Amino acid sequence: MAENYTGNDYVHAQPYGICDRCGFKFRLKAMRTEWTNLKVCGDCYDPRPEHLDPPYITPNEGAPLPNSRPDELIEASDDDQLDTSTGRPGFD
Repeated sequence: MAENYTGNDYVHAQPYGICDRCGFKFRLKAMRTEWTNLKVCGDCYDPRPEHLDPPYITPNEGAPLPNSRPDELIEASDDDQLDTSTGRPGFD
């Protein structure tokens, strides 16, 4: 039997799978799951692009300063408001 083995014969506990990209038949142990959750062969495998990974941010980067306060408090006046009926500044 060993001399007639072509590689495509049935082997116990080594099932086949179909590549989701090219549609050819491969052994499941030779296939890989892609980042898109597709089961593909080695030729069709496409690694995840680096630009889709979130940027690395150090733990202290972007952290707020403790007990920080604004320099001065700026209050809005009624002149800065828009009249909703006319869309113009102020309430006339």
